[in-house]
Amino acid sequence: MRILLADEFEQSGRDALASLGCEVRFEPKLKDETLVRVLLDRFADRPEIVHLLACLERRDLYKPAFVITIDIGEKRRREIVSRFHEDRSQREALERQLAECAGLEAHQIIVYCPSFGMSLPEAEVSVRMEGAKVLPLSGSNNDEIRILKEKHKALWKFYVLVDREVADKSEAVKRAVEEYL
Repeated sequence: MRILLADEFEQSGRDALASLGCEVRFEPKLKDETLVRVLLDRFADRPEIVHLLACLERRDLYKPAFVITIDIGEKRRREIVSRFHEDRSQREALERQLAECAGLEAHQIIVYCPSFGMSLPEAEVSVRMEGAKVLPLSGSNNDEIRILKEKHKALWKFYVLVDREVADKSEAVKRAVEEYL
């Protein structure tokens, strides 16, 4: 597996990736435009990636056609995360199926499903509690931390995104998602 690190990354982390058999390219000075050029060169033979990078370069990002929020309930959310965050093949199959139903190419649809817990690293910082006990900040009974965690949880959203070039097909995509899910 090839990995391009386009930001600062500790040597120990790079060594760990290399020990797993990864080919690591470390380019911490790459800026957005240069990174896009490197990726275009690397994936010139993949038209779907070239298309996505061209959209990114133009800031012509995909448009939401369907969104699910935490209002669906915890049980249903866990099921969706299990299917579409944890299982890449199911996510890709859904993209292909939705594209076919709407008369699109698979690369014109992106299914995005975040993890169930979504990381909130600020709340996981270690702090010394009363009694000299060291715990994650999230482990305290502090109301402000609890409220922060609840607000962060509410940010979770499952998206089906459509290429802006075919945004007129958004309703067809939405109907297909509703039938599938």
